[in-house]
Amino acid sequence: MIEPATESKPPDSDRSPEPLTERIADWRPTGEAIDAAARVVRGVALCGTTSRNGYAYPEAVLRAAAPLYEGAPVFLDHAPAAPTGRPADRGRSARDYVGSVRAVRFEEGRLRGDVAALDTDAGRTFLALAAGDAAGAAPRVGMSHVVLAERTADGSAVTAIREVLSVDAVAFPATVSRLRESLSPKSGDNTGDTDSQQLREELAEAQAEVARLRRERTAQAAADAAIEEVGLPGWAATPTFRRALAAAATDAERRALAEDRVAVLERLRIVRPPDDPSADVWPRGPVSRSRPAATGPDRGALLVRAVRGA
Repeated sequence: MIEPATESKPPDSDRSPEPLTERIADWRPTGEAIDAAARVVRGVALCGTTSRNGYAYPEAVLRAAAPLYEGAPVFLDHAPAAPTGRPADRGRSARDYVGSVRAVRFEEGRLRGDVAALDTDAGRTFLALAAGDAAGAAPRVGMSHVVLAERTADGSAVTAIREVLSVDAVAFPATVSRLRESLSPKSGDNTGDTDSQQLREELAEAQAEVARLRRERTAQAAADAAIEEVGLPGWAATPTFRRALAAAATDAERRALAEDRVAVLERLRIVRPPDDPSADVWPRGPVSRSRPAATGPDRGALLVRAVRGA
């Protein structure tokens, strides 16, 4: 778990900070702003002078808060709701940790920063989502910041940001514009209503994406079951082979493919990968046939071509 950092409240503050989750309307990652090799998305909008929730953020407040955004963690999706309603009450899963915000600056009426993504599943997912959205591909993605802030008595304006808990990338945000919608920088009001037709389209898009992900999970579970059923060793079930199993139309086809992979190992008399002598000797599992327990350099080369290449 990644626990959010805390910062002490200044003694001269007359109002208690409260958690605010603000959706950023224009993330603006153009193709040029996304450096996949360096794993950086530059110029991400962190906060504007007026939020979609209707709160005003004076320029002086944003400039004063810029150091708090420096190094702020970036996560995929929001944290689960805590009993007290404060996001910081619960740590965040390391699986959702994308990276951090760097080079925070105030420009064109907004706080902007560069998101440096780690070479992890979450980091790679974030970069893929940013690139897909910048190119106009689904799914829709938006940014939200989660902060502890003080507001005026009527709640209309933020008077101080005391702590930045996280910046989150959220898929299918109902009231957030797509990241590519504003390719030219704009300052001022970020408000705007999303009409019912757009909401219906976004809901249909979200439902279709959820259905696709469920189909993929079901197919992958069936592929894993076929591998286990025939006793295929994990080192022989390469990612490419697993994808081929998942893409098979029926369970019978998956089993046939898995059995064919077993037959290849039998013919080549391969009992372990040649470059990993510490690996478990095969065969293991429910399917067990008599196999010679020898492998030579020539068979190791065959393994590279016949097993890992497919």
